[in-house]
Amino acid sequence: MSLDFNLPSTGTESRPTACRSHFIKATEGPTFISSSFSSQYVGATNAGFIRGAYHFAHPDSSSDAAQANFFSAHGGGPDGITLPGALDIECKAHYSEHCTCPTLTTLQR
Repeated sequence: MSLDFNLPSTGTESRPTACRSHFIKATEGPTFISSSFSSQYVGATNAGFIRGAYHFAHPDSSSDAAQANFFSAHGGGPDGITLPGALDIECKAHYSEHCTCPTLTTLQR
């Protein structure tokens, strides 16, 4: 079981006893850097979580490689003590049955 915190949080809130890991939003799309990532990352560590970062991708806004490089440069890179980076991939039509993102296959939608 893992928690996903992308809202303002110190990472020290109570957690389910089965929860051992914590993923924190580091970046989104090709330009957004979470201003609370660092404090949430430290808070998760201090609360005893195994932690990792994730990127909220927008495949319709820039190339996959550009977003991967952006994520790696702003919190998603390996440091030897965290979980591997994770990807939350959605597109503008993610609330619709008919996602039109060109980089997503039918199975990924």
